[in-house]
Amino acid sequence: MCTVQIKIDDAKMRQINPNLTTTESIGDWLQREVDDLLDDYVSDLSMPPCSRTREEMMAICDQRMDDILTGRSTTIPHDEVMRRMNEKY
Repeated sequence: MCTVQIKIDDAKMRQINPNLTTTESIGDWLQREVDDLLDDYVSDLSMPPCSRTREEMMAICDQRMDDILTGRSTTIPHDEVMRRMNEKY
């Protein structure tokens, strides 16, 4: 385990949940959220590519498209994708 220090807007935290009023309650909530996020991320990495349902894949595609449209992610040019594929095969 590692420990990191981050700054959180406590007013926004109270908008999420009015009970998040102390540093301890915010820390506990954030710890659970980060643990869940990491668990989801690790489980996504370990799943074979064809193990999802159609609905799960559509949700992933929707999220990735939202990420691209909002600038949280970028795309890889087609030529780069093809080059990488050719290197592997």
